[in-house]
Amino acid sequence: YTGELNVSFYRDGVQLVFERGRITNIQGWAPKDVKDGDARFPALNFWQLVCGWSRFHELTDNFADCWGTHEASVILDVLFPPFHGKPWLLA
Repeated sequence: YTGELNVSFYRDGVQLVFERGRITNIQGWAPKDVKDGDARFPALNFWQLVCGWSRFHELTDNFADCWGTHEASVILDVLFPPFHGKPWLLA
């Protein structure tokens, strides 16, 4: 995959840039409108995806304010596979 993926957290967001399947840049991104972005999540719902606790379709099915394009759903599910363990905090 080559392209950009803009993930909106409604007030701010993140832009991931891919080149031939590799992430080449990650930077902050600010949506100008509530409907901007390839995927939209409240920040805490996004962590469920990042930690592998929920798949993209589960979040969009269960939370009205989670949304994304088909392309975004495929990319995010590949980036953040399911994880059924429990994370440990090492301090």
